[in-house]
Amino acid sequence: MDALGAMSWPMLLACAIGLALFITILPLVLTLFLIFLLVKWASNSGGFGWDKKTAAQQPPQ
Repeated sequence: MDALGAMSWPMLLACAIGLALFITILPLVLTLFLIFLLVKWASNSGGFGWDKKTAAQQPPQ
């Protein structure tokens, strides 16, 4: 608490805004990372998407 009391008002405001941005953006970044990771994992498991191997092995007509 002594460190907060020793800070000037503009510095205290900058620290508060920086902390608020950090607290707001960090969960958003982690959530988006997990969503994209799960989508990539689901697409690799064969649930949906095109199978490139079977498309390349079909003979031309």
